[in-house]
Amino acid sequence: MSSTLDSFRPPSPRTYRLALGDLTLPLLYAELAKLETNISHLLRSNVELQLYMHENEGGDGDRELRDAVNENEETIARMKARMEICRAEIEEKGGGVRKCGEDRSRESGEGGEDGEEGVFL
Repeated sequence: MSSTLDSFRPPSPRTYRLALGDLTLPLLYAELAKLETNISHLLRSNVELQLYMHENEGGDGDRELRDAVNENEETIARMKARMEICRAEIEEKGGGVRKCGEDRSRESGEGGEDGEEGVFL
């Protein structure tokens, strides 16, 4: 007998886009931030799992750990696709978004001291 978690499937991209259609810009920005945070946690988890596997090669849990890393990578790919859908919805509603890592100074003509990149307050 399969559990509820075994039968859980994330919503399709189409269903996700439809769900976003009812959200306001602040909620869309919050959704985008949530996805970025979740991806960050999954990436960190994968690094930790891979380090553990490297340090403990040949252990009984190798297969489970590899499966967990693969599952995280699939989830990250789905979340990145959702981020693109969310960005498109934000732009359709007149909001502006930058992709992670884009240099803000190129958009506004501003820059940090000595051409540094990053967030300047």
